[in-house]
Amino acid sequence: MHDSSLCDFIEARWGKEDVTKIDHVRMGGDNNDKGSRYEALFAAFLIAKHETGGYGHEVSVSAQEEAWVDDICVRISDQRKINYQAKNSAGNAASWTPELSERFSKQQVIDTEYHDFNEAEQVLLVSCKSKFQKNMEKIPNDMTVFASCEFFPFVDPATHILFEHSPTIEAISDLCAEPNLDEMQTALLAIMAQWANQPAATPIGVSELLAEAKRHARPNVFKEVGGKEPPQWLLDITDRFPSASIKMQSGDFMVSLKGLTVRLPGSLALEKVPDEIRDVCDEQELVELLFWLSSKANL
Repeated sequence: MHDSSLCDFIEARWGKEDVTKIDHVRMGGDNNDKGSRYEALFAAFLIAKHETGGYGHEVSVSAQEEAWVDDICVRISDQRKINYQAKNSAGNAASWTPELSERFSKQQVIDTEYHDFNEAEQVLLVSCKSKFQKNMEKIPNDMTVFASCEFFPFVDPATHILFEHSPTIEAISDLCAEPNLDEMQTALLAIMAQWANQPAATPIGVSELLAEAKRHARPNVFKEVGGKEPPQWLLDITDRFPSASIKMQSGDFMVSLKGLTVRLPGSLALEKVPDEIRDVCDEQELVELLFWLSSKANL
């Protein structure tokens, strides 16, 4: 194990053999690629759900921690911790077993006594609905206050989740400036890609991860949280022409003029007034200026 203090806690509480066992749990997660796409899809849903729920700055997520329940970990402020063990299977691997009960119980002790969380939950996540139903009947009564089983579907390709799973559809659409299917698919894949780039066992804030996903997304389809106002000089120059209009999309300014739309970067709101606006006297010169500003930003 890498965390020597956690190692000491486990050895003191359950014995040296458990130190070796929990290390094997982590190694199994690192080496098993079979369920990684399922975990990434569910992680993307969690990230979108917490951000659109208004808790993105309070929630962090991580994967493959040194834990008995280690696939996905969610921390909500310093008060609550939720661990997910994901099983993308309809077979015995996704069944609730006495061994799983033991692991979940030990993880609950670690979360509340070692990590000092006020609340902790241990969740078996399964992609098979019938397994979910059977597992709910197998959870010991004395564990139901902290242990549960949840169903989350697996689809391949991942973007097909946007055809069938309403909670994911709602969460992803709320992140998009224009919540059509193409933009939602782009957003989902961008979040999954950013999740895949995170180092194992390293918590990252939900809003921070989404900011990185947005920065790397091509095109950037994400809604601008809080929104930007167009700079006054852009408003003034477009006001000269009745057919010109401005709207926000994915954090950028979309300037339309007689059926032509040019995307300008949201960063223009922070830049000084370009000298070239003084030369704009007609619509053609406005169009030339817009294209020049757009090409300068490499959009």
